[in-house]
Order: sequence, then C-alpha cells, then structure tokens
Amino acid sequence: MTDVFISYKREEKERARALAEALAKRGYSVWWDVELLAGSHFANEIKGIIKSAPVTIVLWSDSSVKSSFVYDEAIYAHGLGTLIPARLDECEIPFGFGPIHVEDLMQWDGHPNHAILGSLIRAVEAKIGQKEAQPETQEEVSERLREPESEALFWRTIIEMDPPNISLFESYLTKFGDDGLFAELAHAKIKGLKQEQQKAEQAKY
Repeated sequence: MTDVFISYKREEKERARALAEALAKRGYSVWWDVELLAGSHFANEIKGIIKSAPVTIVLWSDSSVKSSFVYDEAIYAHGLGTLIPARLDECEIPFGFGPIHVEDLMQWDGHPNHAILGSLIRAVEAKIGQKEAQPETQEEVSERLREPESEALFWRTIIEMDPPNISLFESYLTKFGDDGLFAELAHAKIKGLKQEQQKAEQAKY
C-alpha cells in the first residue's frame, strides 16, 4: 500500500521527487511520479491510489493552481480527510482551500534533510505514525521510490492490451496481491470480462 500520494504539476517534478526521497528516507512508501499514469485515461487508477493512501500532499504552485487534475486530486483527498497542502511559491491557493493550514515550502532548497520540511513531516506522522523500519542506504531509498513505478508500468502494459485479457489481470493479482495499487480495478475488470464472455456464449444459442 502507498502511504503518501504527491500531487503536483510536471514543472515541479524535481521538487516532488526530492520530497518523495525525504519521505522514503523516513520509511514511507510514496507515489510521486504522476506522469506514469497521467491524463484522464487513468483517472480511475489515480483516484484508487488517493483513496487507499493515508496521506495526499498537494504541492501548490503558480503552475499547479491552474491544473484541473491537481485541483480534482486535492478536492478528492480533502473529502477523504487525507489532504496535506504545501505551498512552493507565492501562488494564490484555489478557492475552497483557504481555511486549511498550508505548509510553507517557499524557502525550501530541495534538500531532503532541510529543516523546513520538519512541519510537513510531522503532519504526515500525525496521520500515519512514524515508521520503525527505515532505509539505511541511498540505494535502499532509491529502491523504495521505484516500487510504485514498477507496479504502475506493469499495470499500464495490461490495461492497454487490445483486446483485454483476463489472464493478464489475474497475473497482476498473483504478482501484487489484493494490497496492490490497482487490485480493486483488476477484480472489477476480471468480473466484467467474464460477464462479457458469458453473454457471448449465450448469444451463440
């Protein structure tokens, strides 16, 4: 399961990665590379990740406040009670989010150990708790960041197959289990495809 989902505009990708690394160093599993499942084609997948993640961090910036995707993700996370917003620059926070406390990262230099991240990290810990098992080396941190990426690429491969294949969705569940990011969608796909097969068989008679 992903602990933290980071929502941002692609212009802020390097800072999003730096934040993901800071969280990974503290033992959290982070979904940060939104380009892996970008656009409306994967809206259900993104919604599923936000729904399952205990925390969604939205990085507000001059770019992201203009993004309908970031706005929708923030609205959804706010409704779930998992939203932690942070401001990267002097942008105007979108209407409806004004009363929510916003973490100030405007002076952050992108270093994962910068003291300015302290308040945000404490906000994450308040929702999830501290992780006992933490990576000890940079390679372990990098590996933790790659975990959601490999699963997302596997999912993209099977979801874009035409025609869709039941066995591929079953292989996803075998590989990642019911705790997988897209397990709920995989079960729904399998159920739907089996129903289509039954209808096709009945139509023959």
